[in-house]
Amino acid sequence: MIFDWFEDWPGTGLSCGCEWCGPLDRGATQVFADLLDFACPECGEVLAIVHFPTAAHIEAAAGRGHSEALEMLGRVRDAQRAQQVFERRKLRSPDQLPDLAGDALDCTSSKHFGPEMLSAKRRLSFSS
Repeated sequence: MIFDWFEDWPGTGLSCGCEWCGPLDRGATQVFADLLDFACPECGEVLAIVHFPTAAHIEAAAGRGHSEALEMLGRVRDAQRAQQVFERRKLRSPDQLPDLAGDALDCTSSKHFGPEMLSAKRRLSFSS
């Protein structure tokens, strides 16, 4: 069985050729980049696949008023805006790189984890 993310799939009953029967969420779940698969806990046969929604899929479901899609839509829009900013600002040729003096560069990177900000400092050394 193949399910749409926005279908009511979590409690769906499944049966397998090995005679196992049970709800989808009792199967062995594997997470991949684009989908989840649910296998029989007895024999390992894949019984169901659920595709993760794409931005277009989320937008379409939100347009139909699906509550989960409406919640996801803000994150989709944020990601789309971030991609647009990146595309405008990214370097397009090596000529845009600065000429650096010295043989090292100190870098600090920061990442938000909820309300906390974590920073990492590194010294990059290069030689010819």
